Amino acid sequence: MKKIVKNLMICLGSIFLASCTSELLEEKSSIKNENIEYGFISISTSGKVRSLSMNEIKTAKITVESSDIKTSIETISKVNGGTGTFSIDKIPVGKNRIVKVEAYDSDSKTISGFVLSNVMDVNSGENSISINWETTALGNVYSALLSNGKDIATFTNSQNSSIKSAVPQAKGYFVDSEQIATDFGTGSLKESSSYKLSSSSLSYTASNASGYTITVCDPCSESKTISTETSGSIENIAPGTWKVIIKDGENIVSSKNMTFVSGKVTDAGTIGNLLEGKLIIFVKASSAPTIWAWETNEGTTFSEKLDGKWENQSSMIEATTEYMANPSGWYMKDFTTAGALSGNGTISFKLNKVDKQYDSGKTASFWFDGTNYYDSDPTLNQLSSDATLSSISVNGNALSDFNSSKTSYNSEIAYDVETVTITAEPTDSNATISISPFTTEISSGATIKYTITVQAEDGTEKTYTVSVRRAVENDVTLSKIEVNGKSATASSDGITYTYSVTNSDSSLSISSIVATPVDSNANISYSATTGTIQDGNTESFTITVTNGTKTATYTVKVSFTHSDAIQYYWTNKNGSVGTNKTILSWSDWTEDEKIVQCAAYDDPRSWRGIQEVNHDVYALYAAYDDTNLYIMCELVNPVDRMVDGVGFMWHDYAASDNAQWDNRDIPLGILFNTGKASNPANGPFLSESEVIWGDNTGGINFKDSEGMDWVLYHSSKYGLLDGKSFVEVGTPGFFHVNDSGYFSYDSGYCLSVNTGTTTGTSGIDIKYKRNCAVSTSLFFESTPKNNRIYPLTENTKSEDYTAEENKAQTGEMLLTSSNYTEILTSDNDMSYWYTIPLNTLGIDKAYIQNTGIGIRQLTTNGGSLMDCAPWDPCMVDVAKDECEDDPSTSAEKRDVDNITTPQARIGHM
Repeated sequence: MKKIVKNLMICLGSIFLASCTSELLEEKSSIKNENIEYGFISISTSGKVRSLSMNEIKTAKITVESSDIKTSIETISKVNGGTGTFSIDKIPVGKNRIVKVEAYDSDSKTISGFVLSNVMDVNSGENSISINWETTALGNVYSALLSNGKDIATFTNSQNSSIKSAVPQAKGYFVDSEQIATDFGTGSLKESSSYKLSSSSLSYTASNASGYTITVCDPCSESKTISTETSGSIENIAPGTWKVIIKDGENIVSSKNMTFVSGKVTDAGTIGNLLEGKLIIFVKASSAPTIWAWETNEGTTFSEKLDGKWENQSSMIEATTEYMANPSGWYMKDFTTAGALSGNGTISFKLNKVDKQYDSGKTASFWFDGTNYYDSDPTLNQLSSDATLSSISVNGNALSDFNSSKTSYNSEIAYDVETVTITAEPTDSNATISISPFTTEISSGATIKYTITVQAEDGTEKTYTVSVRRAVENDVTLSKIEVNGKSATASSDGITYTYSVTNSDSSLSISSIVATPVDSNANISYSATTGTIQDGNTESFTITVTNGTKTATYTVKVSFTHSDAIQYYWTNKNGSVGTNKTILSWSDWTEDEKIVQCAAYDDPRSWRGIQEVNHDVYALYAAYDDTNLYIMCELVNPVDRMVDGVGFMWHDYAASDNAQWDNRDIPLGILFNTGKASNPANGPFLSESEVIWGDNTGGINFKDSEGMDWVLYHSSKYGLLDGKSFVEVGTPGFFHVNDSGYFSYDSGYCLSVNTGTTTGTSGIDIKYKRNCAVSTSLFFESTPKNNRIYPLTENTKSEDYTAEENKAQTGEMLLTSSNYTEILTSDNDMSYWYTIPLNTLGIDKAYIQNTGIGIRQLTTNGGSLMDCAPWDPCMVDVAKDECEDDPSTSAEKRDVDNITTPQARIGHM
């Protein structure tokens, strides 16, 4: 098909929109495709729009829609200097096509007050139409009829005539289009004069406002400049919701949306310098502070404070929009009636009953943001950093699961829909949007990823993605197969899936096999969904998918291997995901709550040197109830035991104070992956170069392939000890990931933990105790004997062992070895118990039981990770190498670990 080009030239003056249109047609013909006849449209526009200027228009969009057009036809193009050339073709021939022209001040941000439309019949070949403010009234009526579900493409000439006769001769914004559409539907159309809307008006009160200007960004009214009057109004405002901008010279004093109703007056309130003659102190704070202020005159401080005694000060109140353009986080105290002002002194003050004194140097109202002082509202011309969206729509249908913090979406359109159009609305009307691609043809079964980039006023950007799939007629494909709640692996042929399990059980019990079809209309049947598989065996299960006239058969092969070694290292063994149970005391913890077990003696100290100071994680436990999540971690010290008569006491950890870790200030941590974050972090990163509690090279830097949205860090010397005394060293933090996939120390993203007397913002309690392990026995891998640089006894040397015995142990060998030695727990083993409110995590018990969350426990020596549960071989991948800053210790202290073993699950696999 040869290309058909139509040119739409829009010429703008500073206060009007006029058209200078010429049509350049390369070819005039009708276009036929699949027996559908098409035409094309050339458009001319004319009119007057006071609120627009040439430089405001950056892009324009033309839309054609009707009841028999499944997806609206759109084109969008850049506009330079108020002019642009547009083409739109392949319009299905038919009656009552609504043609709209919208102006944008960016790729996807409409200019308030500019949507022109008209209605036309499209014939084969070339068609032309004129669109202006008068024709927009009729266009709006047909748009309302279409929204009401009317089949406008089948309207008779008589019906069209009755609709047109009901539309008064007026600009679109002064016609009650919705009421005309409603009355037409009920057969009760009235005289056209009854549908003409009266204009609206805005009233204001002026206070020291000479020179201020007020502009209502509708298409009809004129800007107003305030002189000496104390009140006034703006007339001839089009009904609707418009932005109202108030300026003092070039400075924007206020910019907000206001609603105007036909024949009604909207009050803008008081405009002007509201602070003249007043003394109000504004303070930027995370919560309402108390303030004690006084006046100092030539070095002399008045004995009477501005507002009574310090002990009587109440919290400041939140600032309001009356005084500030953006009052969020600002608090104010009005001292106007407090007295004791000489009029030429400067104001000093203290906040929150602390000794620090602030000398403002100001003699009247001022703003203080914690660092700087301002004579006027510092937020007036502050650019917004809000780069979020308020909605995303696919072909006009809003995404039902949309959340402004969620940045990735999947959507599906019906198999008979051939094109996709993505639209979006910003949360902040001053943000701009670009969508790529905008409108795209899509093949059956194909998936196209659309990118929506939002740029805030200050340049902050946020990206959303929407992957849209066009369905296949009678689709019989599967999106996944799950065995016992875990995904099976699809083979290259797409019809065979495999699922393998290795553990220490005698057999594998299949409790469920669930297949999920791509098309929810498909029916699924199974040869079986339960069964038992013995060691070394593979069983095949058949799944049949039927949809309409199509059928497909899939096979999932489930295999099981028994391994004794798995009894030492395991995660969620036999489906252990914690228990629904309230934990009130240490004695409430049992083996039923165990979700992870590791081996002892598997941390870097065992490879290189006893100088390391960190913790050896052995087991992890979990429970939950309606209110809380309970976690318990067992930390062990196996080097103080006797095995086969060989004493290890000499091999105690250096500087570990008899291995009682609460005598050392060593970091402990837990990460959670609730699955709630739109952009989970893959490590404890504050930025690309910084991590929580450190930097990129010296901090606790690691990656977890399964991601995380919460991280808890605290000192080993923090919490209620043995239920007797509260120990508080350092400042724990419960960190939440932000929309950018990073953690932060900012308020709302870093929550505090309970102390002995104070409830933190997270509500988390930490307790710890010695010699309270639930595990009665510990296991450690005991061969080869010299798997570390240092021998296990004082009297043995490296040359005393064979080459095989001298072979260095690896993390992978620990996971597969069956040579483990059993030892007992001791007084130097410790356990930490965490109580975490479910509402802090943003989940409830039903979510835990039906969806589940991920968890991993973390230990360090203050540098890199040294141990974790579930365990990963990367904990010891450089364990026998020298640390750069201390060769007597392991390089594990400074490496960046990349954890790939799965996290443990709580509540549901």
